Amino acid sequence: MKASAAIFKLKIEEDRMIKQSFGRPDLTIPFSEIKSIYQYKNGLILIQAAHIKNPVFIPAAIENRAQLEEKLKQIMPFSTEAPKAGTFPLRMVLAVISFICLGCYFILQKEAWLYAGLVLFLGYYFLKSRKK
Repeated sequence: MKASAAIFKLKIEEDRMIKQSFGRPDLTIPFSEIKSIYQYKNGLILIQAAHIKNPVFIPAAIENRAQLEEKLKQIMPFSTEAPKAGTFPLRMVLAVISFICLGCYFILQKEAWLYAGLVLFLGYYFLKSRKK
């Protein structure tokens, strides 16, 4: 068993699965709330559910892997397309650099900092509006 699989156990029940992680509260995922299932080439499974903000990753080397796959395939077929990445990290980088540029403008009184900050802020706003 790989080290990544040893940090949690997966209990599979009739209508849900429970991810029991060491040092964290149990995460219950009702099968009825699963929105998408993606399986990577290396066997890693990504599950997105309605009530969970972040996807759940299930490593290839998990104890009851065959039972889990059988149950998940009853719900929906595994997707072969990679899930699209969100723009949140990029938006945060743009926002931080934008505020740094605006701070430099106020300190150094150089218009180039103002324009750079405004362009970055517009990029941040554009990505935020596209997300909706």
